[in-house]
Amino acid sequence: MRFSKITSCFIIIILISVSNHAEGQDTLVFNSIIFKVAPLAFVNFYSLPTAQAGFEFRFTPRTAIDFSYGQIIGKGSYGETGHGFKSKFEVRRYLRPKHEHRLIKSYVAIEGYYNQEDYSSRGEFTIEDSVGTIDQIFYIEEYRIKKKVGGLNLKYGFTISILKRFVLNVYGGVGVRVKETIHFDRSRPKDIYYDQDLARYNRDKEGNYVYPNLTIGLKIGYVLKKKTTTLKNSWERL
Repeated sequence: MRFSKITSCFIIIILISVSNHAEGQDTLVFNSIIFKVAPLAFVNFYSLPTAQAGFEFRFTPRTAIDFSYGQIIGKGSYGETGHGFKSKFEVRRYLRPKHEHRLIKSYVAIEGYYNQEDYSSRGEFTIEDSVGTIDQIFYIEEYRIKKKVGGLNLKYGFTISILKRFVLNVYGGVGVRVKETIHFDRSRPKDIYYDQDLARYNRDKEGNYVYPNLTIGLKIGYVLKKKTTTLKNSWERL
């Protein structure tokens, strides 16, 4: 809850900055390179935290590609440690603005992603031969997990120009997620994974799965290089 309040205050401050900066803007950015970081990746409550950064290359005012890469760092929400990476690639199409002096630009995009994770975990298991009996036996064990996750998302988002070279990118989308999870270093591999913590159970259960996927996030960017063109008739030509 505290984190949500801080995030809300941060976005309000940014919107105030945008409103103060919007007057007098009459150009579009193109042929630009924007360096971005994903601050929410550091506080991932479902997966392991990641130091994630990337670039957006905008070839025209309406067309861009965006890619990012991150390494797993620190400990997860259950104290687990591990290593791995997360990667994303996105093709983006900016929409025509309704107003000429608009610093908030919306877009649609197709995103592909691929992650690999190797981490320790602690879960509950039930002995296979005791399932369904009155003497069903449960135990807790520490083990390792190797996971591969890939998928596609259809996204809608917007970018907000802040001050002179900073941008805020907020987005959401839906898609499909394919996951392969393998357990290692278990004393009894045939026993059944049974964890009363539903969030950890869905994250760590072994097997191959296909899920619907919901993505929400934000990135903060800094424009390293840019060219501009006048707004008049620019969108019609691209």
